[in-house]
Amino acid sequence: MRPSLLSSGLATGIGSLPHHDPIAAAASSLRWLPELPAAPQLPTRTPLEGMIAQWVRALPEVTLASDGTIGGIDLGNLDAPIVCTFDPTAHGGLLAFLTHAQTQPKPPALVKLQVTGPLTLGLALAEAGVPASLAFERAGLLARAWARALEHIVVERLPGAEMVLFFDEPGLTAFRDGQAPIDRERATDLLSGALAAAVCIVGVHVC
Repeated sequence: MRPSLLSSGLATGIGSLPHHDPIAAAASSLRWLPELPAAPQLPTRTPLEGMIAQWVRALPEVTLASDGTIGGIDLGNLDAPIVCTFDPTAHGGLLAFLTHAQTQPKPPALVKLQVTGPLTLGLALAEAGVPASLAFERAGLLARAWARALEHIVVERLPGAEMVLFFDEPGLTAFRDGQAPIDRERATDLLSGALAAAVCIVGVHVC
């Protein structure tokens, strides 16, 4: 195994950018964060790039509304596979980033991506009406599936790059006071399972 290029003090980004143009967003990340550029999310461009919508759309039981919120749940579709598909609408920022990085005279050796974590996804599904135990089970499967899909697309599009993957978990704060829909032990298992699904370096973003 080659030594990691990651070192303390590297600047990167997390969260969304206000751009409407995916290429401009990608260029900004590669320009201003040259040592650890971050693939942008662009919810201002389309609500399908929102923190929940971008990922839950892979669940066969979920229907999204035009504003990116969960518009419907059909628990009869649970047997259908979770399909993690990258398309220019919901993943315009990511795809533009990978394309722009490929065309650089010196493509980045280290890149940072992010996916919403299982606890935040589970809270969103529970709020949409999925029973809590099932909501978090599905969220755990979903987060692990996307982690593997993100690693695969980076290997495919930037084969020489090392990847850092952050799980975006603002929902983690709901577990501080014991009022969350599932207990801390189950929450810990879900987040640990998501982190373990990725081979690359991983981290958790809470705020």
